[in-house]
This record gives sequence, structure tokens and C-alpha cells, in this order.
Amino acid sequence: MQLVRTTAHILSVLFLISPVMAGELQFEEVSVPTSDADKAIVTSSGGATVDGRRFPLSFMPLLEGGRTYGGGTFAAIVNADGKPVKDGEGNPVVSNYPDFTSILPVSGRLYGVTHFESLPSALYLSRFLQDPRTGVMSVAETRSLRLSHIGNIYNACAGMITPWGTHLGGEEYPPDVRLFDEAMANNDKTKFGRWVPQHIRYFGINPREPDFAAIKARFNPYRSGYPFEVTVKGWLDVTVTRHHSMGRFSHELAYIMPDRRTVYMTDDGDNAGFFMFVADRPGDLGAGRLYAARWEQTSPAGGTEATANLSWVDLGHARSGDIARVIESGMTFGRMFETAEMTAQGQCPTGFGAVNFVGDLARRSGECLRVKSGQDVNASRLETRRYAALKGATTEFTKAEGLTFDPKRKRLLVSVTSIDRGMGDSTEKGQFSERFDRGSPNHIRLGYNPCGAVFAASLGRDAKIGSDYVASNMAPLLAGKPDPNAKGDAFNGCQLGGIANPDNITVIPEHDTLIIAEDSDGRHENDAIWAFDMGTSKLTRIMTVPVGAEASGVYWYPNINGHGYLTAVVQHPFGNDVEKRGRKPPSNDPKYRAAVVGVIGPFPVAPRAETAVKK
Repeated sequence: MQLVRTTAHILSVLFLISPVMAGELQFEEVSVPTSDADKAIVTSSGGATVDGRRFPLSFMPLLEGGRTYGGGTFAAIVNADGKPVKDGEGNPVVSNYPDFTSILPVSGRLYGVTHFESLPSALYLSRFLQDPRTGVMSVAETRSLRLSHIGNIYNACAGMITPWGTHLGGEEYPPDVRLFDEAMANNDKTKFGRWVPQHIRYFGINPREPDFAAIKARFNPYRSGYPFEVTVKGWLDVTVTRHHSMGRFSHELAYIMPDRRTVYMTDDGDNAGFFMFVADRPGDLGAGRLYAARWEQTSPAGGTEATANLSWVDLGHARSGDIARVIESGMTFGRMFETAEMTAQGQCPTGFGAVNFVGDLARRSGECLRVKSGQDVNASRLETRRYAALKGATTEFTKAEGLTFDPKRKRLLVSVTSIDRGMGDSTEKGQFSERFDRGSPNHIRLGYNPCGAVFAASLGRDAKIGSDYVASNMAPLLAGKPDPNAKGDAFNGCQLGGIANPDNITVIPEHDTLIIAEDSDGRHENDAIWAFDMGTSKLTRIMTVPVGAEASGVYWYPNINGHGYLTAVVQHPFGNDVEKRGRKPPSNDPKYRAAVVGVIGPFPVAPRAETAVKK
């Protein structure tokens, strides 16, 4: 079991929680770990005060990688034939990268779906138990979902619970199909990039000596890179659906607005876009119109402020079923696009558009493309980022990740892990590479901030788009700050009193609080989860995770059978090569390296808090 400490040290989880009115929420703060022992464990807040009354809290570990629950070994990765995937030494692979985990009340039971940010990826279904009096949760059983009928999930990342009670995730880092097609045409595995060799293990293919005929027969890269929805009706009744209508790019997260139609989507990568989808019908993501944001900066280039107006470029309407049929017909990059060479100055021949697409392997800094006649709809959904750039949208965002909704102010909150690369101005020598602006219009010209920021976007009615939740501007809500005294330190390059590289975020609307999880890769030695009071701007550290771990999967559940919970995931402890930088666990005990899915809680429930969706 992952070692966990609360700030109270001795915590009675048998405290009976009674409902209270929503009001001010103050967490007991967690200190920055200083000793090697403290840096190796999870430390969480031991309590919170609501309107003057204290409630004890704890981080309750639920699922741990490699442990068996009811006959199922959580996080064990299996291939298309249901057999264990092996690593290079022949050992079964247990993913240390669980991410978003849903809690789904269905027919009087609590289920959870966990998806994994790894390749091969996986979906695990778990059944949770809950003590009705104390709110303490545990796991009854878990199992891996068979996904061979859809070719498995590809590097699943963040997620949410839909307003209609399903699990919604996103697939990030899909293959660059232009490179993939070149690799297949020349039997050249060096052009597969970083992720394809790991993924093809799912099909029983050895990435060291790949069988190209088997790859062609079993793996189509256009099947990956979409939001996916998991509907749970029972332990043996689960449906997984990809939403091709929403576009193919590096989906960090798709987040649905209260109208059940408008969806915002972040694109995790370099030179990435920011997208909005408006479904034809509420509660059905299978058909709709896709838009890409155009950033129109209103703040000075390179300044500390970062404000902009947003307009939305129409990428057209599509249905998932139609796009799926195009994929299965054998669509290729070359059937959709003509290509030409870009000059050293980033110019394209007449009739071609300039696109800055930073590929996985080639790291090309620009392309000249032209959509072939009749291929606009296909290109808009299969090569969404490239198509958006051709249409004039902004594809200069760097690692836009978490999304959530602030209902009090009707605004969208967006976390950007690091403000650099395409988000800067290539004229700033030493901070931004010209490569990330070559072939792009350089819409975004912000000051360099490797610590990242959370942005706020105002939402309102747009009659032309037909939505009440259209973002019209963007400005920073909260930013991390580099530590000027830490230049020579391999860790803690961002000030410890603030955020570093915000990733997953969620709002506790009953208490006007934003929860922020970090993925800092060393800019904070111990990543943290923070509570930000949006009324007072007070920032409180409520949890820290072991060195090398990412804090992930935060999501707020206001009322599950009379108790509130905040999910949290401790991903890859002592990962990110921290041992090469001198940070090692206290011993070789596997408990120090195991990823953990858990909940912080139980929280008191406000009488007006919505009850979790029931089927």
C-alpha cells in the first residue's frame, strides 16, 4: 500500500458527517516536504473547516497498480488476445500511469472506470464499496475491459463524467500519419516515432523487429486520437464508443458545458489548437459542428499580462459513423493532401497553405499543404490540427491541458502547463525557438513562463454558433512564478509558494474553490494539489505526492450517497528519471513506486448539492 500521511497524523474516519450549508471552505495546509522520508510518501490535508466547523479528511487509497481485487490485477496490461503484454525482459507489464477514474452510481452500486496514460493503454472497470455512515470507500473487484473490437484505447489522458452519467476520456499523442505512411511505404521503423512501437505490442507485434504486414493488417493510426465514452450499465454490460465527429488531435480532455451540447477540447502538445464542438442534440456527441479558436492578442507582445479575444473558425459538420467508414475504407494522408516544400523563410508556393506541425519524430518546423478536392470533411476530422491551421485558426498553444467550468461567473477555466515554444515570440532569443513559429502567423506572443498558468475565458451567447457557452476572451487567473534563485537546481525551478505546471483542474462550486493538480517534472520536487479560493484568491497546498510522481485525476463529486469526494491519482512515483538526479526511494519495497488511485474525503454535503447521476 502506498504510504500516506495526513496533516492531522491521527485521523478518525469514523466521524459522522451531517449536511451543512454551502459556505467558506478552508483546508488545513500541507507543508513542503523537506526530509527524504517525507519526499517519498503522499501527504494530504487532515481536515477542512466549513463555516467555522471542522471536518476531518484523509486521502483514501483505493486502487494500486499490481494489486489484486476480487480476482483482477489492477493495471495489468493485456493484448488483443487477452494475454499479458511483456516488456523487453519478458516481464508482464503493469502500467504505472493510471489517470482519470470515474465514480458511477448505477442501479444501487458504485462502479469506476480507470483509463491509463500509457501504451498499450487500457480501461479498467472496478466496483467500489461505501460505508453509508462514515463514507469510507474500498474496492470489491476490478477487471480489464476487452477492447479488441475497437483496436484498444490509445494513450488515454484526462476525463470527466458527462451530465448523463457516462465516463468521457481523451486519446492523446496519436501518430503523425504522414510519417507513419512514410514508414510503412519504406519498411522503416525509425519513422514510427516514440509511441507507435509501444502501442503495436497490443497486437502481439514485436517493436524491435516489426512485421510490417501484420501492422498494416491490424493497426490503422486514424482509429486513434478522439474522445471516447464509456457507458456502464452493470459489471458485464459496458459499452465503449469513440466520437470521431469531434476531431482527431492530441486530446487531453473534452469538457461538456451545462447545455449538454457545447464541448471544449484541449490539445496537449507543441503547436497545438484549442477546439469547441457543438453537438446536434443534447446528450449525443455522435454528430455536430467543430470549431477551432483564433487567438487575437490584446496585451503587449512578450509582457507578463496575457490577454486575448477569441474568435471561432468553423471546421464544418460531421457524423461519427461517416468518419468511421472513411477510416475503415483505408484513408491515407496522401489521399487528403497535396504537399510542397517550404522555403527557409517559411513561405509556401501559390495555392498551398503554411502549417507549423511539430511531428513526433521528424520535428519538422513547417509544412506546405493543400486539401484535395472533396476531402474537406475528412481532413477536418482526421487531420484536425493541420486543417484548422489551413483555415486560419491558431495552432500555437503549448500543452493546454485541464478544463473545468466556473458556474458562479459563467467562465471556462483552462490550464496551460508551460508558456513557451509556439506561445512565445521567436524574436525573443534564448527563450523561444524560431522553429515553433516558422510557417505560422505567430498569433500568440506571450512572455516566457515555464511554470504555466490557469486561464479564464468568459462564456456567452453566440447566435451564429447557436450556443450560450461560447468563449469570447482569455486572460490568466493564476500563474506560477519561476524562482530566480534556483537556476542551478535540478528541482524546484518554480516558487514553492505557488503552482508549477498546472494540469488537471476541477471546481468545487458549493465553496467557490478551484482544485489544481501539478505535473511539473521537477519544477516542484514534490508535485502538489492546490485549493484556490476564487473569491479571496487564497492558495492552499492540500496534498503532495512522492518525488517523480505526477498529481493527476482530480474531480469533484458533491454528493455520492450523502458524502462528497475529491478523486486524486498518484501517477508514476519516482518516475521521470529522478533517480538519475539523485532522488531514490528509501528502499526497494515496491510500495514506494506503485501508482495509486484514491479519494480525498469524505466531505460534508450541502443540502443543495446535486446528487450524483443515477441510471
